[in-house]
Amino acid sequence: MRLFYCLAVLHVILAGCFAEGYSMKDRVTEAAKKFNEGVRWNRLDEAVTYLPKDEQRGWVDRMTALEDELEIADSEMMQLEVDKKHSKATARMTYSWTLKRRGLVEKTNTEQTWVEKKGKWVMIHEIRLRGAPMVLWKERSEVKEEPEEPESPWQGTTAGGPGPGSGSR
Repeated sequence: MRLFYCLAVLHVILAGCFAEGYSMKDRVTEAAKKFNEGVRWNRLDEAVTYLPKDEQRGWVDRMTALEDELEIADSEMMQLEVDKKHSKATARMTYSWTLKRRGLVEKTNTEQTWVEKKGKWVMIHEIRLRGAPMVLWKERSEVKEEPEEPESPWQGTTAGGPGPGSGSR
């Protein structure tokens, strides 16, 4: 009976540890990690699931074309910022890579933009910030900015009209 009681207490303690569940930051971190590991180790079938459906085919084609040529020596997520209000995240990545025919080790820093769609995190684009360019990463000029939320016509006004000193005397 004492063993049963101890197991029940342990169960309650462990349940309490996981009561908060998986946070938004945890979910996007896991998605980014799986995507980037898939890219790093050329596991395209795993990585491609984290891209928008309409971009998957082109991305796989570019990766397949580089298959025998590209070697990613290292990739590391340097920073992750999560915007909970808009279900959006930005990850800063550093890659060390080489194209075998050139034999030079290159380093590139990128910014990945992630959005949550229907409970799943998807990387909508990856932009090269600095370092060597490559076909996998878009340039900032190639990515159209996402429209910002329209401002309210009431923004900056107060209830009851203009405040003191705003009109003529």
